[in-house]
Amino acid sequence: MTRTATEVNFTLNLSHQTGHQPTRVAHALIDAIAGGQIHDGDRLPSSRTLAATFGLARTTVVAAYEELVAAGFLVARPGGSTYVERGASAAARAGAFGAAPVAPAPPRPARPVTYDLRPGYADTGLISARDWTRAMRLAALIGRVTAELTAPG
Repeated sequence: MTRTATEVNFTLNLSHQTGHQPTRVAHALIDAIAGGQIHDGDRLPSSRTLAATFGLARTTVVAAYEELVAAGFLVARPGGSTYVERGASAAARAGAFGAAPVAPAPPRPARPVTYDLRPGYADTGLISARDWTRAMRLAALIGRVTAELTAPG
């Protein structure tokens, strides 16, 4: 059976999207779903076809599809076909995918060091007296047995 490529019968507006390219494509696909260009149950074009149509890298389209599958807007079926999930258009219109990501906040200034984590400075308050005594007795016993076994004669 010969496979035929699904035609791209929608537009992707990437100009008003921000963020990384796969996220921009994912948001543009959500806009197309919300706008009624793509409907629930529609088969999407292959990643190669979509990438070639819009001049994108195939890995960008694959990442966008994966992002939307993870978000529940698309479903990838065995054999390579990707479909719009039922209820995706209502969710897209309701804004379930969220707004485009905003620029990250500037890093906060580092706080001063509160704990000294250098080796060699043990906190003896964390050692129980019972465990310490047991370890000392065991070490003394091992020392005595070792001395008896290695003593001449």
